[in-house]
Amino acid sequence: MKTDLKKMEDAVKMINISKEEAKNLLEKYFYGKDFDHSDVLASIFSVDAIVAFRNNSEIIDFPATLEGNVFISENLFLDFHKNFDQIKSYYLTSEIGAITENRILDLPWLVVMHEKQTGATRIGTGSYDLTFAYHADSGWLIDRFDIAIVEMVSIGDSPLLYKTMQDAASYPWFDLAQGQQLVSTIPAAQAVSQYLLTQVAKKSA
Repeated sequence: MKTDLKKMEDAVKMINISKEEAKNLLEKYFYGKDFDHSDVLASIFSVDAIVAFRNNSEIIDFPATLEGNVFISENLFLDFHKNFDQIKSYYLTSEIGAITENRILDLPWLVVMHEKQTGATRIGTGSYDLTFAYHADSGWLIDRFDIAIVEMVSIGDSPLLYKTMQDAASYPWFDLAQGQQLVSTIPAAQAVSQYLLTQVAKKSA
């Protein structure tokens, strides 16, 4: 009886990803991205995974589409770390919301990073859509990752912003309303602030 129950529990785990498993993959993604660990990135995507960008920013470039975990890990941020350091990325939510059919939709994000060549601070924001799939040999992985870059601005050198965010946030999670309020105090980042304000209104509806 216990064996049958265990089999049923295992079968359910293979059908629906848990919030804990999704959170683990999300945290590994930002760790691999921010600290330049391509091996970590390769471990969270499936061999047939697709990463697709919708980039509305004119001050940063990414390829439109990448396929396969190894190719994604080696090329997604190929030039990114040559141009930027002190990268801190945040999911703008205190907890993972609904996961429907193994998908997380419209997950807002915020990134703060230092541009090596100019010394300026960049702030960017947008949303993620993720699709997860269970693989017998490796468990739950990201099968599709749609990345929307909605706004990105350069605000000049801003070490105080880094400290404020580090003091206020539990990396890589940051409350959406709190993030919007912080960004709204930066005159050069009003485009980012306005987008986050629409996200606050959407999540509150």
